[in-house]
Amino acid sequence: MFTHFSHVGIVVRDMDAAIERWTLAYGLHVLDRYDVDEEGVRAAILAAGATGTTGTCIELIEPMDPTDLTNAIARRLAAVGEGVYHLAFHVDNPDNPIHQTTGSGSIPLIESLPSAPRYEKRSIIHPRYANGVLIELLGPSL
Repeated sequence: MFTHFSHVGIVVRDMDAAIERWTLAYGLHVLDRYDVDEEGVRAAILAAGATGTTGTCIELIEPMDPTDLTNAIARRLAAVGEGVYHLAFHVDNPDNPIHQTTGSGSIPLIESLPSAPRYEKRSIIHPRYANGVLIELLGPSL
């Protein structure tokens, strides 16, 4: 089950311009910037106030090579443009299927993802199982 909400992932064309917009226009601050080479993306975590790992954040996601359409983020950017990409929730174990609240079965995970700088394990649930929204499941923090 979900333990708490983590962040909204937003696909952007230009990381530096997006960070400037979110920090100057909306007063958020950058908690972290990192590359996830295995996924071909750059990411930045932004927050309002002193949230950090316990509060809700925004994750800006930019493809390292926007012309590489084998990359899911580059494909999304080419097809739809910038915008909300996923919702992320903390869970006890991201490798276990999430049981529906009705108890009528389980929702299959698409895949386990490589660990990210802040999380030991990650998995995703396909949008068809979440009313059209990609869900990222985050395991315990490192």
